[in-house]
Amino acid sequence: KLVLVGTSNGGATVLRMAAKMPERVSSLNLVTGCNAGGFDLRPLEQIVGGDGRCNIRLYAGDQDQFSHDTALKELHQQLLPIVGEKPGLQLTILPGVGHFDIGQGLDKEEFWAGIEAARVKP
Repeated sequence: KLVLVGTSNGGATVLRMAAKMPERVSSLNLVTGCNAGGFDLRPLEQIVGGDGRCNIRLYAGDQDQFSHDTALKELHQQLLPIVGEKPGLQLTILPGVGHFDIGQGLDKEEFWAGIEAARVKP
């Protein structure tokens, strides 16, 4: 299974990819990404990682110059009824972080630990 990570417009791209082939995705990670719309988000409920969680993680800074923090908050609200009670949907808004310095604000150990936990081992 794939671990998808997309930043900015790449976030919109991996979101759409995951919706098209959720059975092949173990983890979807949007870092300052957004939902460009025009497709059904419901298939994302099928994302399951090696840890049995849905593993959809959304990250943005509260100072995002393109309002991706707002976009990801909206996406999170859209996903809540889709994934329901399944654990793994995570929204992280980093204080004092903008669009261009999100990498400096991310807890890299936590980020990679989440990816490793979601990885499906052969």
